[in-house]
Amino acid sequence: MPLSSIANLLFKIFALNWILSSVVHLLATIMAAQVVVYGVGVTWDICLPLIFKFLMGVLLWFFSPQLSRFLTKANDGEFQLNGVTLEMLITTAIVSLGLYFFLSSVGEACSWIHFFAINKSPSYGFHKEMAPSYYDFYESLLTVLIGGVLVCTSRRIAAKICKKG
Repeated sequence: MPLSSIANLLFKIFALNWILSSVVHLLATIMAAQVVVYGVGVTWDICLPLIFKFLMGVLLWFFSPQLSRFLTKANDGEFQLNGVTLEMLITTAIVSLGLYFFLSSVGEACSWIHFFAINKSPSYGFHKEMAPSYYDFYESLLTVLIGGVLVCTSRRIAAKICKKG
């Protein structure tokens, strides 16, 4: 099995996660939109991050073969256990962990960016005394960045680990 096929499978799993979670949250948001808060109905622009997450999941599902081939183009050999080295196993584990961090947090980071963009809008009506801290935003942003760094440097990290071992 080529390494790109394994990456393709991981991308499809995350795409399915994004699609299903955005549909569930979108339905909950639509139900909440029926409730009047402070005499004003919930605006529909709050659904934009969920629609964006859904569309990103659909795009990831369809473009996962091309994306997985692009990411593994330098080393897309057959993945067979009889010739697997320790460095290959560690690289696979680091790439998987990096993809998990990146893909599980990128949707939340986009939602926070959208939230803070709307928060600056005078028509949003957000009460400053109820303003959230930036800790959740930075947590998701740092998780995205760490995941990206792990994916991009997995071979170097695995080589260093194998040299020390």
